Amino acid sequence: MLPLAIVAEDHDDMRALMAAAVRGAGYRVLEAQNGLALAMVVRDAGPAVALIVCDARMPWASGLTVLDAMDRGPPPHVPAIVVTAFPDDAMRARVRSRPSTWLLEKPFELKALRELARKICPA
Repeated sequence: MLPLAIVAEDHDDMRALMAAAVRGAGYRVLEAQNGLALAMVVRDAGPAVALIVCDARMPWASGLTVLDAMDRGPPPHVPAIVVTAFPDDAMRARVRSRPSTWLLEKPFELKALRELARKICPA
C-alpha cells in the first residue's frame, strides 16, 4: 500500500496541483482546504499519515500551528513540507527548529515538491 500524505492549501487550484505532484511521488493523498480541515483529517487518519504538505498561511489555523499541536499529542511526529509565498526569517527559523520539516517558498517548481516528497518517504 502506498504511504499516505495530506495536502493542505486554501487555494483550490494550487491544492490540486500540489496533490497531483505528491501523488506523482508515490503517495495516496487526502486534501484539506484550511487549517481546521487539516487538523480533522490528521485526527481521522491517525498514525497512517507519512507526510503533511501544508501552506503556512490558511484560514482557521496556519499549517505550522497545526503541526505544533500535533507534536503535543497523537499521532506521533510526521514529516512535513511547509509552503509559503511570504517567508521571513522568523518562519524560516521556526521551520528549521522542527525535526523533519522543510520549507518550500512559492513560487516553486512542482518537480521540486515531488522530489522532496520522494526523498522524505521513498515509495
